[in-house]
Amino acid sequence: QVEAVGDTIVVKMRDWQLRLDAPLQTTKYLGNNALPDGLEGVAGDLLGKPKPLCFGTVRNVPAVLVNTAKLIYQVSDGAVASIGAVYDKGILLAEPPSASVNAQFGANDPNTGHSLAYGNGTFVAVGQLGQVSTSTDGSAWTSRTSGFGANDVTAIVFGAGVFMIGGINKLLATSPDGITWTPRTLPAGWGATDDVNALAYGNGTFLAIGQTGVAATSTDGGANWTARTTGLGAINLGYAAYGAGAFVVTALTSASIALSVDLGLTWTTVAPDAAYAAGGQIAFGNGVFVGRNNTAGDIYRSFDGRIWTRHVINPAVAGNITYTGGWFYNPVGADIRRSADGLLWSRFVNTTSASWFDIVAFDDGLLLSAGTLPGAALHYVA
Repeated sequence: QVEAVGDTIVVKMRDWQLRLDAPLQTTKYLGNNALPDGLEGVAGDLLGKPKPLCFGTVRNVPAVLVNTAKLIYQVSDGAVASIGAVYDKGILLAEPPSASVNAQFGANDPNTGHSLAYGNGTFVAVGQLGQVSTSTDGSAWTSRTSGFGANDVTAIVFGAGVFMIGGINKLLATSPDGITWTPRTLPAGWGATDDVNALAYGNGTFLAIGQTGVAATSTDGGANWTARTTGLGAINLGYAAYGAGAFVVTALTSASIALSVDLGLTWTTVAPDAAYAAGGQIAFGNGVFVGRNNTAGDIYRSFDGRIWTRHVINPAVAGNITYTGGWFYNPVGADIRRSADGLLWSRFVNTTSASWFDIVAFDDGLLLSAGTLPGAALHYVA
């Protein structure tokens, strides 16, 4: 713009950078999610913040968490041609499975699916009424005889080339292939009605825990057992895991965790913190124990089983925590979530089913999830 002032000509110039002072994105998050629905965040996090925009080919794009209940993230306020890769703290996340197959655990096993294990090229699923099924591909299942009669099979583990199952009324059995089962006897101290709540394996030793605080270890594949005392008292022991050279046991009604660094011979109890009220599921992987507070759903992590750190996860972790194939898995409702470290969880797959899912096992790209609904089985091929 040119102006004449007396005998002076004034030329007003405007720096092109002035255009950069104008906001590129005027669309902002409304912060009005009615969880679990909505893509606008909530008032306490995204309200009034501009939505992201991406143009051209971009790298290292931060994803905005727009729905904390369904773990939905946004990278651009508009269509994008493709997202080449997604990383979680430097770890490349795989795409959700491309195909899924519905299967039954066996025509005679309508209640199978409470827990799963994989070993020796075979999947073994267990459940109510003594039912056991096996599969080599996750699709075709064959019913087997556990020897438990009408007693529920409550736990399964694979270690040292052996499948081991436990059940109510202190029943125990082992098998090299999941087909033929040999009954085993737990030691004195286990009452006739003490259920086997959990089994764990580590460094040549099997650990069994149950009701009324009973525990036992075996170093010969379950043939012989020695009674152990965890120090948690005569309460219902719920879950067990092995890692970092230690067995760790949690109890359903205790604010303490039991730890053994000598394969179950001696035990120490530790209290994670004042907020820890009852022990929930626990797993070990990627160098860390990951467990949850059974009452609040908070995550507790430990690298050695002695020192635990509490982490509030949103949404809260519920249901089982399992480690397999480099990931922690947390099946909740129709979703299966996963995490590399137990801190940051993302939805791995949605089963489009209202059933709760229990356990996952992984081999050669196959993710297998067992449902608590009668006979429900799903497997996913990555």
